Amino acid sequence: MAGAELMRLARVSSGTLYPILLRFEKAGLLESRWEEEAPESLGRPRRRFYRMTQAGAQVAHEALGELSPSITDAAFRRV
Repeated sequence: MAGAELMRLARVSSGTLYPILLRFEKAGLLESRWEEEAPESLGRPRRRFYRMTQAGAQVAHEALGELSPSITDAAFRRV
């Protein structure tokens, strides 16, 4: 997914998102690559695409697993 698309979906500024993406990439949680087409042929700057690594998927899975019990508990307390 392109960084600009991640910004739009996460509703954060580039000054917030790109340092996070860089840290995740350095930690091995993401991989990135530049769009291969020449900017001149695209009529716009090249985009950088990000992809979660296997290690990143594992960290995300564990983090979501830690959140699930608290979310479930909160839902049952409201009933």
